[in-house]
Amino acid sequence: MSATVITVRGPVPAREFVPALVHEHVLCDFVGADKTGPHRYDRREVIRVMLPHLQAARRRGIRGFVDCTPAYIGRDPELLRTLAAEADLHIVTNTGYY
Repeated sequence: MSATVITVRGPVPAREFVPALVHEHVLCDFVGADKTGPHRYDRREVIRVMLPHLQAARRRGIRGFVDCTPAYIGRDPELLRTLAAEADLHIVTNTGYY
């Protein structure tokens, strides 16, 4: 059985994930667990700002991106899925808490 990486767009063979950036954050919000959420930012603005950076990484040969943003600090798997599709990049999100 070959190694697989579970990304926000589904599983990919590990060999297709590398080279990768392994500790990154698309969006972080340290306002506090009781106040954070998607209402605190505009997804379109995050995409506008971040997509060119992700596309540049992809043009430089990066294929994988591990977003380490935990729950209650801005983790947004749907946003990451959109960015992954637009940048043609394999993005992993975490499932942890901080």
